[in-house]
Amino acid sequence: MRSSDPKRLAVYFAKHGTFAAKEYQHQVPELWQAPGAGPGRFWGYRGLSPVRRQVEIDWDEYLLISRTLRRLSRRTRVWDHTTQKHVWRKAMRYQHVPRGLRIDFETGEVSHCRKRRVLRPVRRLRGSSGFVTVNDGANTAAMLARLRETCL
Repeated sequence: MRSSDPKRLAVYFAKHGTFAAKEYQHQVPELWQAPGAGPGRFWGYRGLSPVRRQVEIDWDEYLLISRTLRRLSRRTRVWDHTTQKHVWRKAMRYQHVPRGLRIDFETGEVSHCRKRRVLRPVRRLRGSSGFVTVNDGANTAAMLARLRETCL
């Protein structure tokens, strides 16, 4: 498997683990096998453990940080052929929207006659739950700490 960054690799494994398609975990290369130590979720990252810290914040700080994370998660990296560079743009999705109504006067049934395809922004981290995958978690945490200090 080829992956260009840690975020894509994490998304790949998360997608394949959701539908019980975890057969890749049972085919561990011999170089990564050690007696008494399991391969873990990511074979090449054996021995690493997640770092978690708890910080108490008030409601204004929570709103600022959650809005910032929501804004970061709505961006997507795309290739721009004119500038020959990767650029960050707002992530969009296609949605089919009803266009016009058809009424059957005999039965009184109302139905949509056609649908049109429109682009709408993606909606991630709605409410108060969700997760964000980033390439550099420590840098993102430091950026959020600076944001908290400077804006409030």
